Amino acid sequence: MESTSNAAARSTSRSLDGVPPASSDSIMMWGAKGSGKSIYIASLVYWSPPADAARRVCVLPASSAAAEWVADRVRSLGPGEPGLGTRDWGLGRDAITGDVISAAVGNSRPSPQSRVPSPQYKTLVERRLDFRLYTLPTTAGPITRLLNTESRYEASLNFWDVPGEVYDGDIPPNILREMTRARGLILLINPSFVPDEGRERYYMRFFDRTLGRLKFALADAARRGERVPFDIRTNQLTIPVAVCLSQIDRAPQFMDAEPKALFEETVGDTAPVLYSWLTRFDIFKLTALGRPLRRVGDREVLDGEPQPKFVHLPISWIVGQHDRT
Repeated sequence: MESTSNAAARSTSRSLDGVPPASSDSIMMWGAKGSGKSIYIASLVYWSPPADAARRVCVLPASSAAAEWVADRVRSLGPGEPGLGTRDWGLGRDAITGDVISAAVGNSRPSPQSRVPSPQYKTLVERRLDFRLYTLPTTAGPITRLLNTESRYEASLNFWDVPGEVYDGDIPPNILREMTRARGLILLINPSFVPDEGRERYYMRFFDRTLGRLKFALADAARRGERVPFDIRTNQLTIPVAVCLSQIDRAPQFMDAEPKALFEETVGDTAPVLYSWLTRFDIFKLTALGRPLRRVGDREVLDGEPQPKFVHLPISWIVGQHDRT
């Protein structure tokens, strides 16, 4: 396997094409091939935790482009004819209310009812999509109800929509630069995905080309005297990293498994290597839909209403890490 230092040395810088850099309060998301990144983002936008949750994190699009991107994902899963849209995901029991959305960012929530030329989305160009995270009021406990009466901006969530083959290669230099400034990272992997080369080899390469390259970049910045989330004494990343096992609805054993045990079963000997790189991390399991998709012709559609589980836990954990500093 090629070392991260050699890979980084070979990389050439690319223009951000006018995209402003991510701010220091941003949370960035990256995922392995087939991990369901797009649908995970959609589920974060369309649901918030129940009113009595200890921490309620709400995710909203920061631009019309991000809102339409999410709506495209939702429409593509609809059981109707292509382009005719699907039912509004926001009508579920734990949906974000219209009042909350209007108070936060006006009309930025996407509407999956509008028509689109093609629901089968394929990324051809690289672009960054920005979302905003808010903490919503909670009814958990009498004191909490008195102290938490308004929503509060917490951070931005940045997701790079890139062609699929990019996820299997070295992380692009411009995205790597943004990761060095991020407040936290969310990494998605799919425990049901079995690469041709085998899981252990595939995930060793995936983490080496993401966290390994980030580790090298931050170590270099630390040696230059910059203040970065890296401990030069232990050679470890200090940025909070949420490792997420997605699509656990694919098998009953995934739903019942303990997250750390499922992660180690999925990545094998890559797990202790990853642990040695990080000082602040946790492992989560989640399902953005709550049920498997059904193939209809060349499309995969969702029967019934989605039932997402645990989707907000990684973001809540990262926000909580910031609260402790």
